[in-house]
Amino acid sequence: MRDSVQILSTRVRPIAADEAARLACQWATEPVARAVCAGNVHMLMEAHDDPGFASIVAAADLVVWDGRPLVWAARLQGVRDAQQCRGPDILLVSPGCPRQERWMVARRDQLHRVMLGVGAAFDMIAGRVAAAPRWIQRAGLEWVFRLAHEPGRLWPRYARHNGGFVALIILQGLHVAVRRMLSSGD
Repeated sequence: MRDSVQILSTRVRPIAADEAARLACQWATEPVARAVCAGNVHMLMEAHDDPGFASIVAAADLVVWDGRPLVWAARLQGVRDAQQCRGPDILLVSPGCPRQERWMVARRDQLHRVMLGVGAAFDMIAGRVAAAPRWIQRAGLEWVFRLAHEPGRLWPRYARHNGGFVALIILQGLHVAVRRMLSSGD
């Protein structure tokens, strides 16, 4: 398994879904509880804005990139084979970000199983929230689809986080590019 990649203040593991599932199944056979966070723009911006929440996410055993923008951010850092990981599911925790991450990490020592924060997955499966078509997901526009369906709930979150995420990723990419130029002697 490759080392994790720093995206803003969060380390995210470049791991394929099948590898994450194998790892989760391996962990499920161990007598140690685990927390797996499915990282997306919302989670990374919550972690960026709240150092306490950043510590909680950092305490997770695995943070995978569930959101397409994280894949793009990793590719900007040179991870050419980055793939979206819509991950393994052992104990599914779904109150949404940041509550589910706080809950999983706080209970990791009491619950002896792998936990996966799944956000709105249950609402989508139950049909209470519409899931974006695959082509919209692949295009990285799931947030637009969800905003169109839940504007009252999602507008404040997206207004607060999405623009900041883009600006911070651009700055981080510039920083990485400058660091590479300086280290190569150009």
